[in-house]
Amino acid sequence: MRRGFTLIEVAVFIALVTAIAGVTVPLLRNFLIRSDLYTTAEQTKQKLRQAQILSQSGNRGNWGVYPRTGTLYQGTSFLERDLNLDEISPISPNIHVSGIEDVNFSAMYGKPSETGSISLTAINGDKLTIDVHDSFFDISVVENEYDEVAIKLSFLRIKNTGDGSAEPTVHVGSSGELYQENIWIPLTEKGIPIVDDGFMLGAAGVAVKRSEGSVYFFTYGGLPLFQGIEIVDVRISIKNAVITDTTNGSHPDRTEFPFDGHVFDWSIGDEITLESNTDVLFQARVTNESDSFHLLWE
Repeated sequence: MRRGFTLIEVAVFIALVTAIAGVTVPLLRNFLIRSDLYTTAEQTKQKLRQAQILSQSGNRGNWGVYPRTGTLYQGTSFLERDLNLDEISPISPNIHVSGIEDVNFSAMYGKPSETGSISLTAINGDKLTIDVHDSFFDISVVENEYDEVAIKLSFLRIKNTGDGSAEPTVHVGSSGELYQENIWIPLTEKGIPIVDDGFMLGAAGVAVKRSEGSVYFFTYGGLPLFQGIEIVDVRISIKNAVITDTTNGSHPDRTEFPFDGHVFDWSIGDEITLESNTDVLFQARVTNESDSFHLLWE
């Protein structure tokens, strides 16, 4: 007679499979993210070389690369390009691109309009930089000598009614540097706090202003009176630091009743909840007035 499996054996098997999956799935995800990072770096470097060669060959004049969208273009700048000649290699949503925004190469000589670095940051914190020199390009791994403090925003809910137009995006500093959700945003560089000179008023998502020991979060109102609402629920997480407090913004951009424990879908249904010393939940209900608050960290 064939012996079947006992309940204990089945339970042990399920436990083993669960344990193995708990280890292998994160490792696989991390591998795929790193693969995206290195692929993006190689593609960007190849496009830079291709743009330089096309410029030197006298093929239609200047060529350039716009790293943030992975676009090889023909023209004297990204804004003044021939759209019909664009070659685009889409950037993975796991990768944030910063640094030099537009590298344009002069006709015949192939000299870049800017020298410096293009930074690629993966959602797991890994970084690569592409150094743009007058005649060559290097890819280097950024070895982090410091445990840099950083935040990321995860959008749990976006709902617009009427004239509402909120988006799950993050805009940092006065220039509104765009970050997608779940991308780590640095608060320090080489251990020194990053200080922004302002924030982007009118951002479609959440505007962020970094200061020493604090971060200001702002959701823009400006909707016509009684003409809609923007509902934004976003979890803000910090690493290599702890959240010491959250305080309301100032009039007229303060959040209405943010610490009363009541959340509902109207202008006074906002809430700011400190979930742990590394996570805070911001539930904004924006109409004609904006909502904001300060996150304090150390």
